Amino acid sequence: MKSQSPTRLPFDLSTIAEVFDIQTPEHCTELTHWLNHSYELASWENDFLATLHEKSKKKIAYWNEEELKMHLISHLFYMANIVVNNKIDIYFKRKLSQQINNYALSVICDCMVATPKPFNKPAAPYFFLQEFKKGKSGQIDPEAQMLIAMLIAQHQNKDGKPIYGSYVIGRHWYFTTLLGNQYCQANPFDATIKKDLYQIVYVLRALKDLILSRL
Repeated sequence: MKSQSPTRLPFDLSTIAEVFDIQTPEHCTELTHWLNHSYELASWENDFLATLHEKSKKKIAYWNEEELKMHLISHLFYMANIVVNNKIDIYFKRKLSQQINNYALSVICDCMVATPKPFNKPAAPYFFLQEFKKGKSGQIDPEAQMLIAMLIAQHQNKDGKPIYGSYVIGRHWYFTTLLGNQYCQANPFDATIKKDLYQIVYVLRALKDLILSRL
């Protein structure tokens, strides 16, 4: 008897939630802990972020996706200082795919933070970011793409630890966690607001501590 081909799971939040019984609890310890990190910045870091804030505040509404990535997102990852030699690295435009419960999941990750293998190959992934310039309406949903990546990572890691995620729509950064079927999302940070821009850096920088604590 011919085996049934796996069903390709679409980038649709409602479908994903139904297939994987995704729950959205009111209280999210992992997310709260992640977002509450703060750091002392060097004077050059404060100067850099102040300049970046002024530039973003004036131009972010007019950047296309590639400009948003190059003028803002890449700089924030640089400021976050996540990379640790042989332990943590950042990857861009990497494909993830996995069959789970007869469903075929596949996504191109705009950005992934993972432990590295030789020859620049990601091993265990812990954080994903999907970026989209405009709103969700009529377009592929970046949140759904991110959640697919998080589900794949959770299945592949098999360590019972949270997976971290973010999706960016223009000026707004949404941070999320997935632990089991518990999916949590914070209120957005606005990159044109200076205190929010700083907190985005703190949240990204905290990934280093969170990942190192489980290696």
